[in-house]
Amino acid sequence: MVDAAVFLILLAAGVLAGEAVAGKPTRQVLADAEAAPNFPPTDLLLWAAGPVVFGLAYLWLGTRGWTVGGWLRRRAGA
Repeated sequence: MVDAAVFLILLAAGVLAGEAVAGKPTRQVLADAEAAPNFPPTDLLLWAAGPVVFGLAYLWLGTRGWTVGGWLRRRAGA
């Protein structure tokens, strides 16, 4: 349960990072993506990079047991 909460927090942080990289708020990026002649537009790719990188990094850490939930399990067992 803790890992799911941390994962969602990291995705939210990734969205904020994506907004900073794209230079536009999320609503504008998604609205512009609908009307773009080419799909996916560059702004959408820049915006999506943040959540994807943060999410994949946490999933990778999860495969090794290096997440907050893994740390709490090890701490409770010791």
